[in-house]
Amino acid sequence: MLPMLGKIPRKTMIKQWVLLLAVLCWAGLGAGAALAARELDHGLVALAEKHYDKALKQLQPLADQGDPVAQFHLAWMYEHGQGVKKDLRAAFVWYQKAALQGNADAMNNLGALYHTGEGTKQSFKLAAHWYQKAAELGQPQAFFNMAMMISEGQGFRQSAKVAAQWLDRAARTDNLEAQYRLGLMYEQGDGVAQNFETAAQWYEAAATRGHARASANLGALYQMGRGLTRSYAEAAKWYAIGADKGDPMAQNNLGALYQQGRGVEKDQAQAVEWFRKSAEQHFLGGEYNLGLVYYQGRGVEKDPREAFKWFERAANQGDPVAQNNVAIQYQKGVGVTKNLKKAAEWYRKAAEQNYGLAQINLGTMYRRGLGVPRDLEKSAYWYRKAEANGMPQAKQALEMLNQPMPPEEETPQGEDTPVEESAP
Repeated sequence: MLPMLGKIPRKTMIKQWVLLLAVLCWAGLGAGAALAARELDHGLVALAEKHYDKALKQLQPLADQGDPVAQFHLAWMYEHGQGVKKDLRAAFVWYQKAALQGNADAMNNLGALYHTGEGTKQSFKLAAHWYQKAAELGQPQAFFNMAMMISEGQGFRQSAKVAAQWLDRAARTDNLEAQYRLGLMYEQGDGVAQNFETAAQWYEAAATRGHARASANLGALYQMGRGLTRSYAEAAKWYAIGADKGDPMAQNNLGALYQQGRGVEKDQAQAVEWFRKSAEQHFLGGEYNLGLVYYQGRGVEKDPREAFKWFERAANQGDPVAQNNVAIQYQKGVGVTKNLKKAAEWYRKAAEQNYGLAQINLGTMYRRGLGVPRDLEKSAYWYRKAEANGMPQAKQALEMLNQPMPPEEETPQGEDTPVEESAP
């Protein structure tokens, strides 16, 4: 299923009209029609030049007389509050008038208003109807909107395969978002046969035209060597492009390359800077990695409290590794007041996500009665879960269950590996 990114349909914007006098065949028009065409031309030129009052003066009479092009542009002015007070209901009415006369751009935008429920009652069925009519007339934004609705099963039967077909049509009209999303479908094998090489081609098409997340995903394919020859230098290049445009995944991954010295010269300060930019956008990987550098003191002064702050933010987003780290800090009283009950709670959150280290740690909490009542059966349960997850420490932990407890508390198990993200 395609991510909707806010589920905002793509609307047709006004074109940058140029003088039409050179292309209209005036000789074939009657005097009245020729005059109307000149008025329309003048109105469109005024609109393109942002002389909205003049545009309104030219377009309103023509729209009242039934000209569908004038009606479409007048609707756009009402929708965006240009030259008139913003009025979505009026925009809906004028788009509808133009759409009923066969204007494909108006059909698409009318569908968008039904889609979002702006200016009218929301109706996926009617949105689908108008998108489809626009698409049948070759309206390129309608191709994209058809793909989105079919992907979500809104007004159409849900089908990733059919959504991909419409997305392909949109992408071939240079629709930037369609190119990115089609790349994503090929990378994930969603609705199409998985093909990393084709994914890379669509990502590059979008990335070279400024799509930040496409740049990040292209960098990830270079880093992993999927569909492309592995190249950390190329990965760093594309991450940097996406990072400079503000994409938090690109920022996080670029930080990881600086930390490891892959494709770029190792630079811990640069790593921290990019992790911070990513984390400040609430990107989970950036939050975790920023917590880790503060915990370890890599590129910054070691600061357990700051580490805990960022680990906790990542943990609250559901990351099991961060949840395990928060639990460790609560258990050890490092960077936060020691609280064994909270430690057990966070271990449980991570363990229930099948994270092996947290399962071992929770098993130990039950074996020793730390933050939870001592319960050897529950301890064994979590150790066995960890063993099933391939954790070599679990076997030894199971063997220790019926032995006298050591006087010193065992060191909880954690990770210190930076997280790199390739998910969209």
